[in-house]
Amino acid sequence: MAALTTLKRLFELAPTEAANAELRPLLLRAANATPDLAAVTFDLLAKRMGSHGPDLLYEIAINPGMGKHPVERANTLLAEEGVRSLASKALLVADDLRRMKRCPTKPLIDRARQQGDVRALHYLNPIKKPVKCGFLNLSRCTPCSSVYAETVAAIQEIELRRDGQ
Repeated sequence: MAALTTLKRLFELAPTEAANAELRPLLLRAANATPDLAAVTFDLLAKRMGSHGPDLLYEIAINPGMGKHPVERANTLLAEEGVRSLASKALLVADDLRRMKRCPTKPLIDRARQQGDVRALHYLNPIKKPVKCGFLNLSRCTPCSSVYAETVAAIQEIELRRDGQ
């Protein structure tokens, strides 16, 4: 608890320290710790770390090694407008793709093409892979065929940006 209190003060005095990669493991462990530590940690992530907080919330939400409570809390916070307003456009695209139940819409794919990063690729790449379908599963169909071409174009643009960095 003392470390988290110190981090809260650190982020107040030196907001750029929220980007310090050495703090990431501490925050992830604390989010998965006892309820009182987790509550303080989620407050830091949601309110005190600028765009770095939502990035860590997303990491918690997709991390299979995290407990049920931290994942649920991270998902809840990522849906809140105050947290979304701090998040980068790339994170918002990845989170929206992650939450989709069916095929993405063309506007969402267009956002991914313009603003997405490597996190979006995790959700876009499966769309371009054929699956077995049809009579006795003898055909090879493309899931989300209505947005296939747009998805491939978005993947290519994201990969170009990634390779150019």
